[in-house]
Amino acid sequence: MMGCVLSKFCFCAYGSAFKKPSKWLHNKPWLLELETKCTCSSAASHCLIEGTFTRDKIKDFESKCRPNSTEVYGRPPRLGESVASYSASYPIPLMRRMALGSLNHSQGQSVVIPLSRKLACLSELGCETTHVPGWSSDTQPALRPWHEDPDWIGELADSLHFRELLRYRFLKQGHINVLECRTYKTWLKYCCKHHQSSRILGLLDSRVTLGATAKGRSSSFALSRVLQTSLGYIIMGGLYPGGLHVSTHKNRSDGPSRNRRIPAPTKEEPWWLRELREHRYEAFDAVLAAAQFPQVQGRWVRLLLLLCGDIERNPGPIRQHTAGVGASQERVPRGSFDLGVGYSQATAQRMDQCFAGFVSWMSEAIDCRFDEISGNVHAVALALRGYGCYLYEKGFPRYLLVYAITSVQDRFPHFEVFLHLPGRLTVNGNLQNQVNAVL
Repeated sequence: MMGCVLSKFCFCAYGSAFKKPSKWLHNKPWLLELETKCTCSSAASHCLIEGTFTRDKIKDFESKCRPNSTEVYGRPPRLGESVASYSASYPIPLMRRMALGSLNHSQGQSVVIPLSRKLACLSELGCETTHVPGWSSDTQPALRPWHEDPDWIGELADSLHFRELLRYRFLKQGHINVLECRTYKTWLKYCCKHHQSSRILGLLDSRVTLGATAKGRSSSFALSRVLQTSLGYIIMGGLYPGGLHVSTHKNRSDGPSRNRRIPAPTKEEPWWLRELREHRYEAFDAVLAAAQFPQVQGRWVRLLLLLCGDIERNPGPIRQHTAGVGASQERVPRGSFDLGVGYSQATAQRMDQCFAGFVSWMSEAIDCRFDEISGNVHAVALALRGYGCYLYEKGFPRYLLVYAITSVQDRFPHFEVFLHLPGRLTVNGNLQNQVNAVL
């Protein structure tokens, strides 16, 4: 719950004759790329950790170490030495890579642990995801509804090049869900012939077909019959099919189904997809983390994740310098962040003057200082409403209230969602009706 994750290592992946799987709880991001699974052909490839080393055991151990015990453990086992004692040492290749990661981290070259890994670790331990550091159940925003497609699926549909494989007409009419399921079966048949032993992904605009094919069954007998007849192509073709829902207007196969050409890509290929092809996953981690929020909010979350350095491998602007044979990189400081850069000088001055007028009115009219109520957003909203009523009664221009509200929102950004009450006084020209509505 303090940001650590679990990583699994098998020593046999680093040349050891012992399998010795271990699980580490850590907060070191450079250990993530060292995670391994056993890829040995059989259990006979490992030496058992029991008893002591005999001549035969030493010979067998040396034959299974890659390249040899000296390179892996620094020395060969001694005759009569306890196998458990010898195996307590860690493989040198693993330790070297861990030390290199620690060194790179001390020089500012490390990455951060992706949020997706922290969430996966919490799920593995049976904990709630609200225990992620900085993730409070009281402030957690609403998550994306299940029926809203993530943006990244639409980006795939809009940027990839599609080509038509086949087209046919049904001999007789049928229910649309059954016909779409039959088309899905045709796709499986094609992949069984041309893409055996593959993980295949289909972008479908039918949630019925997606749900039925994901479970492999349906309460509809007609759909289950089609699914049963497609099972042979999946098993014999060694296929691992998956599906993602895409809206109809982004579905590139919708055109050919209406005797039209396949639309050309309307967007450039997303850069996170290019990085995925190069086995760099940090950008896609940010995309997935942002996809759990509603579309409009999720796009801002994605932008913030990528700009703030939580996901980027090297956050911050980098300037290339070339000198001599090699090239060096120098990070350019951004300087202090100016929160008032969005306002012109005249606007900022007017906001300060109107805020000072509002504070002065509070002191004279209600005998209260602004700093006394600044911790209570509801009190601030009611004070602004009273100030607006005062300005209207005395015939002052409306902009005094507008800039006072804007100034308060600028000083306290978290107040913005609560200041719609006084804001209603400034929306329309018919100020009297708005005052009556609020009162």
